[in-house]
Amino acid sequence: QAVQYFRDLAEGRSASITQLTKQIDKLSADELFYHDQLMDLNSLYLSLAGSNTIKKEDCTIVRTDSGTLFIPAPRQTQWERDTLSNAVQELQSFVENSGSNFLYAIAPKKNNFVSPPSHIEDFERENLDAFIAELSKRGISYLDLRQGLEALSDDPEDLYFVTDHHWTPYAGFLANKLICEALAERYGFEPRQEA
Repeated sequence: QAVQYFRDLAEGRSASITQLTKQIDKLSADELFYHDQLMDLNSLYLSLAGSNTIKKEDCTIVRTDSGTLFIPAPRQTQWERDTLSNAVQELQSFVENSGSNFLYAIAPKKNNFVSPPSHIEDFERENLDAFIAELSKRGISYLDLRQGLEALSDDPEDLYFVTDHHWTPYAGFLANKLICEALAERYGFEPRQEA
């Protein structure tokens, strides 16, 4: 089947190398019983070669010196920032017009707490700072969880799973605490205490 994919490409029946690569990746994942072992060998090779990046067609995955994986953020455009800010502003208007209080809690990405290798550009902190400045300019009520999470955590890298971008349960607990405290301070919200 893989040979047929190459023939299709050579004869102009396949749209691109990218499409061919996707077809081969799918075929290898579906048909080759040793696919995972090949991935493990490739990871070992990259590690032994001292590489801390894995380039995929749609992103680059970076390993920090501590072993944490993350995807560097490109610089956000003004259009992207405006689009997101407009959506949050519309949500705030809807909530407040419904007679409720509004607080936009910003869940920071892992990139805000890890140090990328020196040769890697990551704009996540810059992007988030610019987005927050835009929210402030528009008078949108927000909570930036970065400082609170960092202050409550012994090691900010422990807030996220090492191999992906999701919060650990511990980070979720801390974020819940910070959000409840902000709601109490700003709106007099009293969380229920369960026995």
